[in-house]
Amino acid sequence: LWLDDPLCPIETELSAGYRDLAGKLEGQGALVAEPNHRLLNLEHILPAYFNLLGSLLATSLKPSQRRQMKWIARLEPWLKFFGPVTPFIGEYARGVNQAAHQWAIWNELREKMRIEIEPLFEEFDVLLTPITPTTAIRHDHSQPVFKRRIMVAGQPRAYMDQFCWIALATLLGLPATSVPVGVSANGLPYNIQIIGAPGRDLTTLRFARLLEAEGLAAFRRPPEHD
Repeated sequence: LWLDDPLCPIETELSAGYRDLAGKLEGQGALVAEPNHRLLNLEHILPAYFNLLGSLLATSLKPSQRRQMKWIARLEPWLKFFGPVTPFIGEYARGVNQAAHQWAIWNELREKMRIEIEPLFEEFDVLLTPITPTTAIRHDHSQPVFKRRIMVAGQPRAYMDQFCWIALATLLGLPATSVPVGVSANGLPYNIQIIGAPGRDLTTLRFARLLEAEGLAAFRRPPEHD
């Protein structure tokens, strides 16, 4: 289990649901633990993730948007005074405009992390994590994106916080399966992320199937509304 990180808190209701699931897994005979691994820490993952994400998405940005990213990178230390900011979002902005040799440095760091994560899966078959901090949010197409907000446990958080919990699997190319495991008090489903070792896609899919077979996961059609 990796269910908590101070850089990206999740809704209390989701946290309780994940803990309840962990207890049921343990009751079914699974070894459930919270591993101590350096990379299970968003402070280590997010800089490389956001930098490389910015570089990847840069091709779809207009020149004016790229210039805006330059200002965000420069003003990163002061952005927090204007509202909640996703940690290391400045790396995303720098990634948008960085030179090829800078991308290569970050990519080399990613490759080292891929090797570093392997021992975790020698001890555990899968890693269970949140996917987003909340259940589904209302559509928000307001511009600019960095001014959008989500509410987490009654507190406003940066819109880009929704990217944080997918960072580990995305950055390191790990197989991940999303499985519905509960429904919030207001009727919205929430999922858990099953992450496996490199190349072990069938392991995460099999674990998801076992969850469903034991009645611990399943999609439930929302009630009909007139």
